[in-house]
Amino acid sequence: MDFITKKTAKPTLLLLFLFFITGGVLNAQSYCNYTAQVAYDFGLTSTSIDVPYGIIEQPDGKLLIYGTSYFNTLNSFKVSMMRLNADLTIDSTGFGQNGKVVKTWSQRNTCLTAELQSDGKILVAGTQAPGNGASTIRPFVGRFNSDASIDSTFGTYGSVLMNSYGKGNVIGMKELPNGKIRVILTRNSPRGIVMTQLNSNGTTDLTFATNGVAFHPVPLGFWDSETGDVMFTADTSAIVAWVTFSGGVWNPMVMKISSNGDVDSTFAVNGILDIYQSLNLSATGSGGLGTRGTLTQNEDIIIGATTGNLGTTNKMFLYKINGQTGIIDSTGFGTNGKVISSLAFPYNSVKNIRVNPTNGDIYALGTSSASGRKAATWKVSSSGVEMNQCGGNPIITFLMGYPYYSSFNAAVFTCNGAFRMVGSSGQADPTVAYNSQNRNFMIPHDTMPNPITFVSDTACDSYLSPSGNFVWDSTGTYMDTMTNVLGCDSLISVDLLILNSTTATINPVACDSYTSPSGVNSWTTTGMYVDTIPNAVGCDSVITVNLTVNYSTMATISATVCNSYSSPSGNYVWTNSGTYMDTIPNAMGCDSVITVNLNVSYSTSSTVNVTVCNSYVSPSGNYTWIISGTYMDTIPNAVGCDSVITVNLNVSYSTSSTINVAVCNSYTSPSGANTWTSSGSYMDTIPNLAGCDSVITVNLTINTPTAATFNITACDHYVSPTGNDIWLTSGTYTATIPNSAGCDSVITVNLTINNPDTTVAVSGFILTASAVSAQYQWLDCNKNMEAINGATNQTFVPTANGNYAVEVTQNGCTDTSACFAVVGVGIDEQSIFSELNFYPNPNNGTLNFDFGDLKQVAITIHDLNGKMVYQELGITNQNHQLTFQAAPGIYVLEVQSEGISKTYKLIVQ
Repeated sequence: MDFITKKTAKPTLLLLFLFFITGGVLNAQSYCNYTAQVAYDFGLTSTSIDVPYGIIEQPDGKLLIYGTSYFNTLNSFKVSMMRLNADLTIDSTGFGQNGKVVKTWSQRNTCLTAELQSDGKILVAGTQAPGNGASTIRPFVGRFNSDASIDSTFGTYGSVLMNSYGKGNVIGMKELPNGKIRVILTRNSPRGIVMTQLNSNGTTDLTFATNGVAFHPVPLGFWDSETGDVMFTADTSAIVAWVTFSGGVWNPMVMKISSNGDVDSTFAVNGILDIYQSLNLSATGSGGLGTRGTLTQNEDIIIGATTGNLGTTNKMFLYKINGQTGIIDSTGFGTNGKVISSLAFPYNSVKNIRVNPTNGDIYALGTSSASGRKAATWKVSSSGVEMNQCGGNPIITFLMGYPYYSSFNAAVFTCNGAFRMVGSSGQADPTVAYNSQNRNFMIPHDTMPNPITFVSDTACDSYLSPSGNFVWDSTGTYMDTMTNVLGCDSLISVDLLILNSTTATINPVACDSYTSPSGVNSWTTTGMYVDTIPNAVGCDSVITVNLTVNYSTMATISATVCNSYSSPSGNYVWTNSGTYMDTIPNAMGCDSVITVNLNVSYSTSSTVNVTVCNSYVSPSGNYTWIISGTYMDTIPNAVGCDSVITVNLNVSYSTSSTINVAVCNSYTSPSGANTWTSSGSYMDTIPNLAGCDSVITVNLTINTPTAATFNITACDHYVSPTGNDIWLTSGTYTATIPNSAGCDSVITVNLTINNPDTTVAVSGFILTASAVSAQYQWLDCNKNMEAINGATNQTFVPTANGNYAVEVTQNGCTDTSACFAVVGVGIDEQSIFSELNFYPNPNNGTLNFDFGDLKQVAITIHDLNGKMVYQELGITNQNHQLTFQAAPGIYVLEVQSEGISKTYKLIVQ
């Protein structure tokens, strides 16, 4: 929807504009005359001068008319609206006061543009000022609810005053899909066009452009800030048209501002089209008073204005401009993209332009007439050819209300096919006129939209219906309904052919990177990818790419060579030191880039004189020469290259002899160079008289030493085979004696000396031998080491004081320990342990004690091997019971108190 703005007349001029006029139902039978006019006054309670600026059809078919009312007695401008039913009667219920509303937020409010929001609320915009001074005029936007009550949630009590922009005027608005509001206004100082954006509550959307504002200066100033017109494209870009006046010339200008607030630099010249400069026209006599604009169905731009000076003979003109490029359509529209009306009248002016959505015919609305201004329409085809109306001229004038100063200001094509025009006339009330067959007002070729559209289409896999409400996935004929260019239902029959997508899998191997089959992607790592290309029927072929990416490698080698070097690839031969690059395939078949740090050295030559015996091996070792002469050989020089040697050779010869020798162990050869250790025939060499080898054959007999090994176990000590040594400890020993051949016989003795462990542990009266796995015999040291009868256990408990030792037999050897003194055995038990009693004995591991007067008793139980099996300390009770786990057998019970202990035999059953 484009927006229509009109020049606000001064109060004296507004007196002439009173009638709202609509008319002209366009259907199969069109009309040219209006016999009935519906006239309504915007005013509510007092006389006002009313100027309607626009007409909007609501979704329910009602017509919303908006404009400005001037109240002379109050010196006040107010926003005016009224709503008509589809039959052009006033909608007296549900809208304002009896279908009308007059509102001002200040002393001076003009409404030059309006927008019906998707929720039914109504945006109005223009200028606002607290007084009548032109310097205080500021742009403003107001909002009404759908019933024409003030929307107090918007701005300050329904109004947003854009005071920070200085003098200016809102010339266009657009509600965005997200509910935000795009606003276009003119600014007088500095001169320019502002695109700003409001949130749905009227606050500035600071996320848009720079803090919510995009300002663009214009190359030439506005003739009047209210002469601009705004057209919004589908992507919410704004196309702004205005007129400049300089040096007596009116000049139409067009600017395109992108949806982000930037000037569209791809449009015309840096976003601005100067129409006359673009056409290289002479400025004399040309101009464009009151420039207006609209968009065609494919968003090309139609610009209209009036040539000449006000008050003289004028002509209407139209330009067609490509909406994307800003280039005037010089080949497909009129003459060089321009159509000038063939008729000229005083006061011709274009107030509004409309394009018939069904056939593209263009209607310029406004004022014309030589004897008083009349409402007028001018009709031009979509190709820029004037079209006669009602069997007459392309320009038809209409007298509305008063016979003077009538004008059509706006029009709308309605959903029922009617063409409604709204205007004003004279000093009567605003008038709405509609067509009547009696007046026979006809505009040819304008018909209702086709009730059904037939479409043939082809899609892949599925097809989204034109309305977006259905998805069809099989071939067939389908019906859909969507809103047409008039906002009405349009039936669409779709003859649909569904083609199918396909799939495939490939397994490429690439080096470093792989370009996808579509050419859109470049992948550099191994993995599974998906790409899409057209298949044979033009649908998607979805390709799964199992990609293996191998990588090029780099290596550096340092090479030192002689004279020249063949590169790794074999493609180059380098003869000088330096750094070189070469490429060969790596193990994965990709490039291996090799940096070669090359050092090139060179061959040399020399001569030597040599005297030798019998033969001479060349310096390289590759030749043996046996005759005197001059020979050539090659060896590496100091830098590793060939050194070519000339050898002057003198050869002498060796002699030979034989000797017979018998020795022991080994024999040193006559030369002293060899030692032989076994019998045989050997060769040795010593110098002869000529200085050459004298080769001696030695028939050698070696009488070798003998050897033997013995494993011997002894007790205490062992005398060596030689009789010279006594070995006291286990180990490996050697001894040498002569054998029968007079050579050494080496004897190895692996000797084990067994010494029984004779240590004894003393615990009170208990003696325990430390040796284990042994035989024991306890001895009475005081009786000349007499064996104690029956004392053959590892543990011995004496029955009397004395000195005792143990004889230990272990590993086949016997030894006796030291003597250990035992005292205290004979102390009187009656004085200490006389009251001690324990029972039962024998027992099963449980003992009961009566300690009498014993204090701090300690109990210890050992087995006969001396191992402690139970201990309990610090017993203070007179009566006490203990339980211990032990195998059946004989144990030693030791009871200790006050530093004195006594042992008892204990039997466990």
